[in-house]
Amino acid sequence: MALLVIETKEDSLEKLLAITGKETKYFLYAEEFNDIVLAINSLLGGKVFKVDGLQVFKAPSNTSNGTLESGDYCQGFVAGQFINANYLGGDITLLASFDI
Repeated sequence: MALLVIETKEDSLEKLLAITGKETKYFLYAEEFNDIVLAINSLLGGKVFKVDGLQVFKAPSNTSNGTLESGDYCQGFVAGQFINANYLGGDITLLASFDI
């Protein structure tokens, strides 16, 4: 899912005629603009996380991508508080389960 939803742009003949001979530092061609939108969406990963969800970064030694494991780094809301912490184990709805 793209976070920056902007229609694909095209340069009109009128625009191309109007900018002919002018320095390019003053405008963007449609292709350049579309590339910027694509790059932003790529950097953002197009991910939206629910308030009650966690974004998980796997510890190098942890290999189970479908399971939250002790040592995984987490960002998100736990017990109404936004955290950036390592998971220690236990109930993911409790702050005590994270190294805060």
